[in-house]
Amino acid sequence: MEKKIRELFPEIEWIKDPELQAKVVASYVDALKTGGWEPEDMDKIPFTLLIPNCPFSYLEHVRGVTRVAKRAMDEFNAIYAAKDAKFTIDNDLLVAGALLHDIGKIGVADTILNKPGKLTNEEFEAIHQHPLIGVTILSDVGLSPEVLEMVRSHHERYDGKGYPDGVRSSELSLMTRILCVADAYDAMTSDRPYRQRLPHEEAIRRLQEGAGTQFDPAVVEAMVKAEHAKN
Repeated sequence: MEKKIRELFPEIEWIKDPELQAKVVASYVDALKTGGWEPEDMDKIPFTLLIPNCPFSYLEHVRGVTRVAKRAMDEFNAIYAAKDAKFTIDNDLLVAGALLHDIGKIGVADTILNKPGKLTNEEFEAIHQHPLIGVTILSDVGLSPEVLEMVRSHHERYDGKGYPDGVRSSELSLMTRILCVADAYDAMTSDRPYRQRLPHEEAIRRLQEGAGTQFDPAVVEAMVKAEHAKN
């Protein structure tokens, strides 16, 4: 994995220690493959070594996304899985995908991740590469195809207007569709360099507004019920 990271980022100054970062990623992946992980277990991984200058906490984001995704999964299972086994979701696979989904951001410059203002077209393009970078890093470490799909496709849209592939999320796994919504909700309700967090009610309104275009309507329904129950 160290060789792969060096090949991907041969001249990038913010990759200070490819060998150390490779070891962090490898230990992270190996631990996840054992299953049974919870968001709180992330304290075991030194994530500041991966994205040391990111102003918003990578650790808190992946924790937040994982918690939201698990609540949505539980609600979805309560609504649908009891009626049809095909809707049953694998908890360990969903957690692994949620915890790994943004690993490709180690290949995005901190000047872009930290930027408080509007991104240029070129900077947007760089951000849009992080799912592909993540899949490339993780492609041969023994993760399941379902987890790799979540890493690659968590920014796809229900109407096919997302990135990086522009596929309809309805063609992707239910776990990926849940992750798409959970990632968006946590992003909206977290502080970022370019804006303050949105209130819970506004984030819910935007999810509902995007149901059927950006997001799977059934997943939004489950997510809204789960978040209302929590709040």
